[in-house]
Amino acid sequence: MEKKCLSCRKNYIISSTDLQYKKLIQNPHALYICTNCSRGMQKDAQTSTGLNPDMLDHHDKYLR
Repeated sequence: MEKKCLSCRKNYIISSTDLQYKKLIQNPHALYICTNCSRGMQKDAQTSTGLNPDMLDHHDKYLR
């Protein structure tokens, strides 16, 4: 399956190993954000808010 990243506008071939694959199969019109852009957005959000996901739920880090 080929999708275009909403952020960087590059085309990506999505394989079954991609974390968003199941979402995209269930809804072919769903938006896709590549891993690099996703990490960048997460890092920007953490920097601007000063929050880290591990600070919010101490048990979540063990489930990842």
